Amino acid sequence: MLTTPTIVDRDSTPYVAVLRRVPMAEIGRISASTHDLVLDFVRQGGGEPGAPLIKYNLVDMDGIMELEFGVLLNSDVTATGEFFVGELPAGRYATITHTGPYDELYDVTGLFVGWAKERGIAWDSEPEGAGERFVSRVETYLNDPADVAEQELVTQLDFKVRD
Repeated sequence: MLTTPTIVDRDSTPYVAVLRRVPMAEIGRISASTHDLVLDFVRQGGGEPGAPLIKYNLVDMDGIMELEFGVLLNSDVTATGEFFVGELPAGRYATITHTGPYDELYDVTGLFVGWAKERGIAWDSEPEGAGERFVSRVETYLNDPADVAEQELVTQLDFKVRD
């Protein structure tokens, strides 16, 4: 199930993450363990983690993707080692929410991109090599697969829109 895509104004939002460079086919395989790594880091530092996310910095469907696997922050965290604190920038975002299995997100993203293209909406991004570098293209996972059935998973996609 999908919500109707909309354009919203968002405030900046802090998060903590680790950077990974992986091919598209590997994202699902490493996602849960990488998110667990970040959640453990935040909790061990006395922080309060929010929802997990993947920030797609460089999208190259046939090459190597540059992704940040992280969690939104509900408290301050001091970054160490491979962990860093970032901020999703304030601005206008196109947003859509999907309820259902994660393996449907590829098609959902295609529909979302098509919706934007039909309306002349441009992402805040630039070409880079064979791919595209985004200022802020994020999937946020709003519930836990350990707590709900696959058909009840809720994922929000937020792509920053070019001013």
